[in-house]
Amino acid sequence: MSESTVDAEDLRRRVADFLAGHDPGSTDRLEFLRARFDAGLAWVNFPEELGGWPPEHVAPCSVDPCDGPCQ
Repeated sequence: MSESTVDAEDLRRRVADFLAGHDPGSTDRLEFLRARFDAGLAWVNFPEELGGWPPEHVAPCSVDPCDGPCQ
């Protein structure tokens, strides 16, 4: 795996780190969305030309947005 590839574990860590600093239940909605964009987590699954990550940078994985801190 190349250094630029993000595997499922790394992506989960990035999301967990982000959520640790930006609780969606207590952070202003617009502030949360801006911070998510700044962290590079806004449009991971979008086509690259629309702000997503290149397919070769994200290993095939399933990241459940509610697998973890949110209930």
